[in-house]
Amino acid sequence: MSRKAIIILIVITALFAIIAFVSVKTSPSIENAFITDNNKLTEKELSNDLSQNKDIVFTGNPGLNIYAVIFVKDITEKDQIKLKWVFEDGSSEKTIQEDLIKPANNGSGQIVVSLAKKDNGFENGNYKAVISLNDSQNLTKKFTIK
Repeated sequence: MSRKAIIILIVITALFAIIAFVSVKTSPSIENAFITDNNKLTEKELSNDLSQNKDIVFTGNPGLNIYAVIFVKDITEKDQIKLKWVFEDGSSEKTIQEDLIKPANNGSGQIVVSLAKKDNGFENGNYKAVISLNDSQNLTKKFTIK
């Protein structure tokens, strides 16, 4: 084989390698999210615990803590996760907390964010947590405090 043919073969091989790498590269995503009062549960435990109740209801008491547990896949340091906590008061909505998460490392795993509470606990009513990754892929989780 001539030197020119070998160079062309190497260039074509490199192009195929680049195309294969780009097509195999996975994009970041939010795999799942749960609203819970126990931030120590695994994804399987959360799925089993919360799949039994379609409506997530917490009994309001001063010791109640509420967490959003967000399971992410293939996120990078360039990604941003936004979490907006909203109190639904009849026909109106009031944003009560906004969180912006910028990962320090690349990878997959879980992110836990707590809803801040006032001294006397949470107000009874309907809430929702709106989660987005890079200003898209919105995921909404609703819950009630009684």
